[in-house]
Amino acid sequence: MSGIFKSLYPAITGSRWTLNFWIRKNDLSRLAGTAGKNNCYVFGYNSGGMFAATNGEGFATMGGPTGSISKFTNEWGYYDEWGGASITSDQVGDDLDGWYNIHATEDANGMDLYVNGVLLYNNLTTNIGASGGILGLGALSWSADDDTYSLHGQMMNAYFVDGTSHAYTVFVENNSQTNNTLQPKDPSGVKAAINAAGGFGNNGFFYDFTTPQTCGLKFDDLAGGQWRGINDYSANFNTGFVRTGSSARTNNNSSTFFSGRHWQDGSGGAIQPSGLRSHEGEVFNPFHSDLTIEGWYYIPENNNVATGTLYFFDFRYSNGSTTFANGPALYFYNGNFELWGNNTTIATYTAITTDWEGQWVHIAVTYTSADTRWQVYRNGTRIINATEDYAGESSQLTIGCRYTDNANIQMFVEGFRVTLANLYENNFNVPTADLTATTETKLLTCNAATLDDDSNSNHTVTNAGGVTTSTTYVPYTGATSYFFDGSSNSYLTVPASTDFEINATDDYWIEFWVSTTDTKSDIISAFDPGAPHEGWLVGLGFSNTNPGGIDLWSSYTGGTGTTYTQAGPRIADGKWKHIAVHWGSSVVKVYVNGIYSGQSTIVGTRPFYSNSTLYIGRDANTTASRPFTGYLSNIRIIKGANAYTPSTASPYSFTPGPIDSIDQYTVDGGSTYKNIGAHVQSCFNSNDKASTYNKGSEPQYQLRPFVGSTSQNVSGTPIDNLLATMCGASKYGKSSLYLRGTQAITPYGSHWDFSGDTDWTIETWIKIDHVPGNAKSLISIEQGDGNGYDSYENLLLFTGPNNTLLIYANNSSTLGWNVFSGDSVGTYTLGKWHHFAYCRSSSDNTIRVYWDGVQIRTAAAELYSFTNPALMLNGRWNTGYESDTQVCFDSFRVIRGQNIYPGGTTFTPGPTSSTTQYTINGGSSYSSITGTVPFCLDDQRETLCQDKSTSDGTSPNGAVLYKPTPERFALSQQYNNRERPSTIQGDSPRNKFLKFNALMNGNHATDVSNQPVDSAGLEVTAGTANGNNYNNVVGNLGFTTGKYYFECKGVLARGDNNIFNVAIGCIDRFRPGNVTLRTTIGFYGVQIDGYTSGSEGIKTFYHLGGYGDSVSSDIAYTSPRGNGDIYGFAWDVDNHRLWVHQNGRWLDGNPELNIGGLQIGNNMNKVHDDYWYSPDAETGTLGDRKLGYTVWAQPLTQSYSTNASGVIFNFGQGTLGDYHADASGKGKFKYKPPAGYKSMCTENQPALSTAAANPDAYVGVKEYTANGSTQAITGLGFQPDFMFAKRRNNTSGYHDVAVDSTRGTGRYWAITDRDANTRSNYQYNDQITSFDSDGFTLGDNSSNGNLISHSGGEYTAFAWKAGGEPGTGLNAFKKDGVSFNPETSSLTINKMSCNTESGFSVVNYQGLTGTYNYNGTSHVTDISNSQSDLNVGSGNWTIEFWTYGNNTGEIVNKGHNIQFYSNTQGDLLFYASSNGANYNIASAQNMLAGPTGSGGTMARTNNRWHHVCVVRDANAGTYTGYFNGRKSFTINSSLDVGDSAATWKIGAYNNSTGTGSLQYHHAGYVCDLNVYTGKLYDTTLDRIDCVKPSWDNVNGTATNYLKSTTNLLFALNMRNTAFSVATGTSGLDGYFSTAGTSQYQGTSRPPQFVAHGQPGRPNMMVLKGTWNRGSGTNNFPIVICDGMTDTTPVLGETHVIVNGYYNNTYWADSNITVSNYSLDSQVNDEGGDYTCYIWRQIPGFSRFGCNWAMPNDNSGYVHCGFQPKMVMLLNVTDNDSNYVWHLYDTTRTTPKNGTYNSVFWPFYYSAQNYPGGTNNFHIYANGFEPAPDITSGQGFHQGEDTGQKLLYFAWAEQPFAYANAR
Repeated sequence: MSGIFKSLYPAITGSRWTLNFWIRKNDLSRLAGTAGKNNCYVFGYNSGGMFAATNGEGFATMGGPTGSISKFTNEWGYYDEWGGASITSDQVGDDLDGWYNIHATEDANGMDLYVNGVLLYNNLTTNIGASGGILGLGALSWSADDDTYSLHGQMMNAYFVDGTSHAYTVFVENNSQTNNTLQPKDPSGVKAAINAAGGFGNNGFFYDFTTPQTCGLKFDDLAGGQWRGINDYSANFNTGFVRTGSSARTNNNSSTFFSGRHWQDGSGGAIQPSGLRSHEGEVFNPFHSDLTIEGWYYIPENNNVATGTLYFFDFRYSNGSTTFANGPALYFYNGNFELWGNNTTIATYTAITTDWEGQWVHIAVTYTSADTRWQVYRNGTRIINATEDYAGESSQLTIGCRYTDNANIQMFVEGFRVTLANLYENNFNVPTADLTATTETKLLTCNAATLDDDSNSNHTVTNAGGVTTSTTYVPYTGATSYFFDGSSNSYLTVPASTDFEINATDDYWIEFWVSTTDTKSDIISAFDPGAPHEGWLVGLGFSNTNPGGIDLWSSYTGGTGTTYTQAGPRIADGKWKHIAVHWGSSVVKVYVNGIYSGQSTIVGTRPFYSNSTLYIGRDANTTASRPFTGYLSNIRIIKGANAYTPSTASPYSFTPGPIDSIDQYTVDGGSTYKNIGAHVQSCFNSNDKASTYNKGSEPQYQLRPFVGSTSQNVSGTPIDNLLATMCGASKYGKSSLYLRGTQAITPYGSHWDFSGDTDWTIETWIKIDHVPGNAKSLISIEQGDGNGYDSYENLLLFTGPNNTLLIYANNSSTLGWNVFSGDSVGTYTLGKWHHFAYCRSSSDNTIRVYWDGVQIRTAAAELYSFTNPALMLNGRWNTGYESDTQVCFDSFRVIRGQNIYPGGTTFTPGPTSSTTQYTINGGSSYSSITGTVPFCLDDQRETLCQDKSTSDGTSPNGAVLYKPTPERFALSQQYNNRERPSTIQGDSPRNKFLKFNALMNGNHATDVSNQPVDSAGLEVTAGTANGNNYNNVVGNLGFTTGKYYFECKGVLARGDNNIFNVAIGCIDRFRPGNVTLRTTIGFYGVQIDGYTSGSEGIKTFYHLGGYGDSVSSDIAYTSPRGNGDIYGFAWDVDNHRLWVHQNGRWLDGNPELNIGGLQIGNNMNKVHDDYWYSPDAETGTLGDRKLGYTVWAQPLTQSYSTNASGVIFNFGQGTLGDYHADASGKGKFKYKPPAGYKSMCTENQPALSTAAANPDAYVGVKEYTANGSTQAITGLGFQPDFMFAKRRNNTSGYHDVAVDSTRGTGRYWAITDRDANTRSNYQYNDQITSFDSDGFTLGDNSSNGNLISHSGGEYTAFAWKAGGEPGTGLNAFKKDGVSFNPETSSLTINKMSCNTESGFSVVNYQGLTGTYNYNGTSHVTDISNSQSDLNVGSGNWTIEFWTYGNNTGEIVNKGHNIQFYSNTQGDLLFYASSNGANYNIASAQNMLAGPTGSGGTMARTNNRWHHVCVVRDANAGTYTGYFNGRKSFTINSSLDVGDSAATWKIGAYNNSTGTGSLQYHHAGYVCDLNVYTGKLYDTTLDRIDCVKPSWDNVNGTATNYLKSTTNLLFALNMRNTAFSVATGTSGLDGYFSTAGTSQYQGTSRPPQFVAHGQPGRPNMMVLKGTWNRGSGTNNFPIVICDGMTDTTPVLGETHVIVNGYYNNTYWADSNITVSNYSLDSQVNDEGGDYTCYIWRQIPGFSRFGCNWAMPNDNSGYVHCGFQPKMVMLLNVTDNDSNYVWHLYDTTRTTPKNGTYNSVFWPFYYSAQNYPGGTNNFHIYANGFEPAPDITSGQGFHQGEDTGQKLLYFAWAEQPFAYANAR
């Protein structure tokens, strides 16, 4: 269950109240509509108490209680579950990515209820708060322990106001000019507005859910382990406290309390332990290495140390049902302190109780594998020294008890740490400055920027060439390091010398600093490369048993080589470490960071001498086999002396200090620290200052949830899992202790003994929320060791009949109640705070009982003294008196030595939370406390459910019950993060974390339970076992730049199968189906193989060039492989690199050092760049890079597997651990993200563009009803520049009318009949009279000619904002509201309006046709020069032109020197010669051979224009060819083309001047031959933008252009009857003439260039003939989409082409069949008037695509990155024009389950409202998709036509970054 419950006592004031909060739902399974589980309540009410089903009602979604509402309906509804009506609405709430604002307010007229500002109910009658009762958020109070009706999701910013009705605008605000997008207002302003209107009232509250619940400190493990409390129902052992005063070991730290209790169920079953245990799968291994286990412990007095069996810790190996006591374990046993290991008692030490109890004690257990020695230190002094061989096993660790039974110990633990090294013996301090030479130093190098030997030997040190230096990445300040990159020349050498002989007697030390991620390499070697290889070697991982660890090797004369594998730490983690190797007389020892890490017995007789070169960075073999990669510094060799003198004291001793780091330790109490060079397997965090229950002087008396009997229940409902928590309401402070049917206890001790003739005061505020049964204990002070049930009591406060309380107390050794025996204290009122005081004065020997300040009972007595007294709240040790009461305690206080309420005088109780003062007048004044306060509950602790309705966060009335379970109701911003940054943020309407998009998977027509994604969108499964299942899912956020971190963990499969792929790919890539991602084009990532018999471990995969060439390589083998391991991923988006760690260990390199990783390089770019024409906005199956890359996941279940595979991901939600945030405080991760890497959420993405942040300012949909007169239509939010309006309530007439600001308000265009005419020349001056700042003004319809102003007509207007309404003259061109001069175009631009923020332009231009035609027999153009003036020369040059068709012949040539020839197969061939005789540069080089690396060809078809270009780069020695802007070849040649006498010719060939002897005539059109003596294009690019006319201003500045006037040789504008010639050199004009018989054809329509004004290439263009086109001529709109299958370039960086591209064009009616020229005439005729509407995609605002299909596998989902406001579809394959155009929007229709069922065709006259289809289109917070299960004829849907292809246009209603979808 889950929920937050608020008691409404007293009743609501005047039946006026307001409730406002935000929710987001995470449970996809609720969409299945299962009976009994389809109510998802967001709030509810009942007039009884908790669990009382009295007059219940509430607001929910997902259907009715009987399951009668069908799947996909998901309506919001207000339901009366107990006899009343269920009132549904027409609104739905199914968007799992959307946040919903819920607003309910009631006054005398009834309740109004809004969802996201939309009114669902008006004046609805409710009973909320009229007679008190319980208000529930996220659940129903009468079924609080049943998740049937609970909200599965998140909540934030919950306000409740008692006594006042507020509008929703008090709490939320719009982030645009309309009400479509809501976001929370700042809480401070909301509270100010509420207080100004009368305040929150008696029951009001505000919960922001930003503060962690602090019942105690979570047992954080800095090393990354996970822990659970054994038989601790919270599954989270989380009681921490702040130690202060004399009993504190250190101030402001925290520890964890172990109760020392065991429990058994009421039937007398098995005794169970209570303590901590590592989670399943969190194992500790191997322990065959050196070991240190240490911790600080505080054992309270009287803890049976002398007689009991009490365990500190216990390592056990568990194999199924069998547990092996392999140890080690440490415990007390009958007065002895014992160490256990290897299934035997290793050693025993006699324990003296006073040495262990009532004080902090440091205990360290060490093990040295070299001599199998165990040592135990108490406070740094050795008390055990023994030997016992220990093999070690994979173990689980238990703390505070024995693994299997009741050997519990009551203690506090701080800083428990397990380190795989012996930290406390024979160690030394590591140097922190450059090493120096002594007499015995034989080599000292790599210690300065100059590579020398600074020893007395002065050896020559030689760099082979590849070693570099660094002064920034160094082991300490001022050092120098040397980087070895692992290449063949990256090493150092030192000549052979006897200095490098390890002889028989001398000490020999080799030391150095190292930082590496290498696991197998050689660092320093000196051995003979020939057998038997005499000499020695220091390296890493010689064997598979020690990868990344220091290993040694030696060989002596006549012997064989010996490997010494050290069991010490593995150093390959990228951190700096100091290594020292000591060869002694019989053993060789290794020290890491000064810590002794192992030794081996030396084999063979020394000396080890090679008489060969010493190598640094590789081995000494002739060919290096294991080169080193990493950094080295300060290499020193000492011979004949000790470099260091480790402690030889026996026994060794030290002064212990803090244990709070995995990187450092201390041996002098914390004065100095040493680096830990070993792996730390566990280290509990003790530095967090936790809030505390008890802020009194005896901090050991902490309340702890009592794990007692399991038979407790509330009204028959078991409450085993309900714990004591701090709630967000109290009498005076910020919180109180809420016990709901369970008990809280403290340790026993003398301060709970109130016997004898002493003064004391015990008091508390108490509030009871649930009617309990009789004889239920609320407060008990009795024997608390569990051994004397029903014995003695200083105090028992019991419940009695009729809401009374009864008191019991004992003053005798005789069992019984002699002081009070069931005497009445008073009566209580449910939900009201009461003050209880129990005190004694020695002056009159009187015990007094007060209730609400009035003395009720007295007794002349002293209380009896008994052993081990303790406090228990809401219960007692006698299990017969367990309490099921739900009760709050506020500031329970104990004062010893003073009775603050003597004499029986009535007083007014006040706050009781101070340890220094008290009040008797309600807080008006205070007196000092003279006694001691050992116990005082802290009421200032902020909790997750903290009521912050007042400025100080106090809550004057009421209580909140927070009912948490981990898998339910995940409250927003709940963290337990040890960094605890102040800016930490969670999942909210303003910030969303990535999750997997379930919409991309499976079939929505099937039950959602079959979906491979769980309700939270983070767990992915592969389906059933024993079958080939390859479910793949995709993240819902796209990333285009930055560095990100995420984690995952294999689940479900145990043992025989857990294979899954984690990949990176485009977010909108079509789902590849039931195939493995590892072999699918367009992804890169890793495959993790947990198959038992497999050996792959982690395997990388990625793809080169995007053509399916799978390249894979192993990173590393892992053990275990994929079963329970956590993998972390560091992803560098910009550099396409991916690093992977396993359980915190990076497997290949280190992302923080930018070393290693999957170095994919530019392969991801190539995947997309080489697939489509477009260089940066590809669409189709591989996806659009502009939308970004994201994470794809795929668990695999294959036919040989018996278990279904699965994997859980964490992108910051905390699903795998919540110990670490990224640097900005976002996200919750098991392992710390690398520096610079962020969590994957919207706030870590680049800032939204202006249009994306405010889409309503640029595109809008407006409904209106015309009155037939001049009429202003307002509310659009901007002044439109393009608009079409459509009438929706008439089936005949003109229903599509389009106007734009470039043509003026009096001119419009419309389609009248799809088979006949298209009217483009309409002029009716009063259609629209003006474009206005907030809409437009309609003209009157007095002449019955206004198509969009017919009286009573219902219309919808769709509008776009461009650059503003153009004027005339210099003001005819507007960009972003300012006049500008557009680039020169081949056609005359009349007017232009463009907006660069929204990417929209409207361009009105004038038609022009004509170019030169060559007939294939006689036509030719000869440029008559016989000089060298027109030679391209020996430097750089560029030739480009446009050619039409694919007929044979010479198109362009300069004799034999340069030729472009079309052969009979349609190929276009390039020839080049340096001598004019043979083609020694290029011979028949096919221009259609590209794209580079694809192995394919480009199409050159008839009836199309093609662009041809060759660029010469003299410096690079290359000739590069481009066809239609795509690189087709690169020829490497240093030869220059020849300068032999031949003139430039077009249409024919000869190798001379003039037109004689012509050959190879060409039939076709040629346009715009341009030649430059420079590089017009950058030849490093695979694509060039050839759309911009090359003769436009010649020196254009567009991206990728290199042209200038000085490089122009000549340019021919071949669009006039006489050539228009531009030349770069004065005097050349006369050389140009039409020397042959070439012919100008005035109707040939060459490619015409029109500037668009946008700062980059557009994605979509719609062209329309709009004037002087006459009638009877087909003139439907023509649509151009970037990324079509045709390769002819159309949309360029600065210009678009408006004709010449037949197969790029989509008609408004696919029935029409036209020739190329008749198609071109629609957009370019001589003197015609045309308008093009151009859109450039803006991330977060607009999304365009082509070739979109809708198969049945749900891959038709389109990710937009925003919630669409409008989606327009064009079907380019359907022959029925009724289905050509569809338009869906969120304004005209009422959404049902995110679907929109009204649609019309914007360009077809007779369309109106959609004729009957329902549920045919889904709009979500981040995209859209067609519906899966509607019939043909109802619109576009999945599976309608397998060959169906569509274009789509989508614009945003709200960006995904702030989405709160309806």
